[in-house]
Amino acid sequence: MAVDWSGVSERIKGFIGMSDQAQLPAAAAKLGVEERHLRDAIRLQSRFSTLKVIGAMVRVFGLDPSWVLTGRYDPATHRVAMEGDSATIDALLSELAVTGSHSVLTEEASPDLAQP
Repeated sequence: MAVDWSGVSERIKGFIGMSDQAQLPAAAAKLGVEERHLRDAIRLQSRFSTLKVIGAMVRVFGLDPSWVLTGRYDPATHRVAMEGDSATIDALLSELAVTGSHSVLTEEASPDLAQP
């Protein structure tokens, strides 16, 4: 599934309730990210910043990373994100962003999380 980068920006803004730049500091603090990373993610200026912000949103709000990246819900990636630690979430996001798939879900990559 392809990443919808312009949709990512809209989902970030919509989910954190940011209607203008004045809300940027509070939103960044809530997510635990630097303001510049949030600003870059919203403007799509840095995929690194965007993935960092998405990771924070997944951890803080319990979102499915596939939904944030593509606009489509995937119960498998959501479960992995909810059961995994920060490193698992970051690896999952990186793989989804690069390949559009999630081999992180295979038993070899994550035996405890691959179980239904």
